[in-house]
Amino acid sequence: AMNEDGTFAGQETKVRVMLCHSFPVARIGLRTIIDGERDMEVVGEAESVEAGLASLDALSPDVILADLCGGALEGLDAIRTLKNVAPQVKVLIRAYQRNGEYFPLAMRAGADGYFTRDAGPAEVASAIRTVARGQNYLDLATVTQLVTTFVAGNGRAHADSSADGLTDREREI
Repeated sequence: AMNEDGTFAGQETKVRVMLCHSFPVARIGLRTIIDGERDMEVVGEAESVEAGLASLDALSPDVILADLCGGALEGLDAIRTLKNVAPQVKVLIRAYQRNGEYFPLAMRAGADGYFTRDAGPAEVASAIRTVARGQNYLDLATVTQLVTTFVAGNGRAHADSSADGLTDREREI
């Protein structure tokens, strides 16, 4: 049986996604991916998270997909604001930088997921589903980058956990 709104009875409601991205062409690409999936739809667009805050009540998105390009720090402030105003809304960051440098900052600001511009359509859809379910999402490219950086840090992390109490310099000798 079909419901009044055109969905089928028993069908899950679609994940409502709002796109906050400064480049219209990027929004078109993301919208095409999302609207091509059965279980999600784009309910609105804005040029930035700040601009998107104004239409939160009207659109009631489940997930905000936002880019962190140029003004990353303003974007991070806007995410903090968003999470204070609407903690139930999930924030998924699409970072323009490939090196994962904004990942820790984004997560600290309250983001629920993070991927870089290299993510393909299937990954974008998967990331949206993951954060909509209340889990965190991190793309493989960023994981790889973080691990590489971590390993390149000469295993500083297990220097912390070692019980032998040597300084880095003593260990080096």
